[in-house]
Amino acid sequence: MFRNNSRFKNIIISGILIEISLLVIVLLGNLRNHIYPFIAVSLILSIPYFIQVHLIWKDKVDFKTKKKIFSIIILFAVIFRLTLLFSPPTLSEDINRYLWDGRMACNGINPYCFPPEAEELTDFRDDIYKDINHKYLVTFYPPLSQIIFHLAVKIDYSFYSLKLFLILFDLLTIFVIYKILIMKDQDISNTLIYAWNPLVLIEISGSGHHDSIFVFFLILSIYLFLLNRSKMSLFSLALSFLSKLTAVVMLPLYIKKIKNKEFLVFPLVILLFYLPFILELDGLFSTIITVGSKWRFNDSIFSIINYYAGSVVVSKMIILLFFILLTIYLIYRKTDMMKSEYILIGALLILTPNLHPWYLVWIVPFLCFFKNRAWIVLTSLSLISYQVLIGYVERGIWQESLWVKLIEYIPFYALMIYDTVSKKFKESQHFYGSDLLVVMLTSCCLVFIILMG
Repeated sequence: MFRNNSRFKNIIISGILIEISLLVIVLLGNLRNHIYPFIAVSLILSIPYFIQVHLIWKDKVDFKTKKKIFSIIILFAVIFRLTLLFSPPTLSEDINRYLWDGRMACNGINPYCFPPEAEELTDFRDDIYKDINHKYLVTFYPPLSQIIFHLAVKIDYSFYSLKLFLILFDLLTIFVIYKILIMKDQDISNTLIYAWNPLVLIEISGSGHHDSIFVFFLILSIYLFLLNRSKMSLFSLALSFLSKLTAVVMLPLYIKKIKNKEFLVFPLVILLFYLPFILELDGLFSTIITVGSKWRFNDSIFSIINYYAGSVVVSKMIILLFFILLTIYLIYRKTDMMKSEYILIGALLILTPNLHPWYLVWIVPFLCFFKNRAWIVLTSLSLISYQVLIGYVERGIWQESLWVKLIEYIPFYALMIYDTVSKKFKESQHFYGSDLLVVMLTSCCLVFIILMG
């Protein structure tokens, strides 16, 4: 009994410390003008989070105690998100484009027709317009995201309305994680790994990134697959794709697991949503090509490949080739869907030439099921990459610092390698870092072979 009371006090104190840190972030106001204080506070709030993750992995408590701990986790998860609802989304300008797209839809204008700077839209220019980045590009956010933006703006043309929608999807993700944990007979306290994750809190509730929609439907797709509801699983995966195009990389994993006829669900849902815009998608494709070919930020393995290859195009071809080979390997390997998607997303994040901090939100739900310290540490350290905003605000120059990347990635790769070769973690039934180590080592070998050839 005494130990249980101590555990309750411990988790409540950690929750309070995280809440105080989040309140400080809210009080900082425009975070672009306070980057170093923001980074310091975000790293500080990671400490009680790390402690609780460690205790959840270590503690063996009865089910009644787990339920009480779970109740505390959910209570604080809601409080954290409502607190950051009032934080101005200044770390990223993406939410301004969401609101702009929603406003265009409310005025009967197809967001895929005109970029924000188009003369046809001059009358709509306002304070939101001023803070939109890449005004020359047509939006590339898919139809389901556009529907959410539209609904949010219809209620109120403000950050708060849209962030409430995104927080709702975030909370729904926690619920699905909880349901999967019960199904797999795992500790429901593991929901804390996602529910209290500093990166998830800051990027979804604070900055208002729409990745919460993508993540929810992706995790829901896995849950439905585990329930043997194949068609609904593909339907959910299609909705994930319709909120963020990244979800398409998961589709091949269903090839040997779902009947051929059921596969039609995915393209039919995609077609249904895109059909109203089918004649006006030239701008969308142009934007996708621009983003895919020119944008690069906070990469790790890709930067090493590019250094030796001496060509961004060649480097991307190497990455693409490896990713295809890994996908084929996972398709024919006898493993569960969740683990396959976890490995594929991990590989995507490791190999991508463009890794904004909020992209790491994609892998956090999987960490509730697969014990991996390296990824958890990286989710917090990735916030250091916002140091690039200092030069951008002061001089309009977007220039990364090598020391920032070293601080981010050395602990990540060191932990990944150590935990994989460590006898203690090898014997753990919950640790799957070895698969991602295979990804790294195989990619290095592949690069060496191609460059030497």
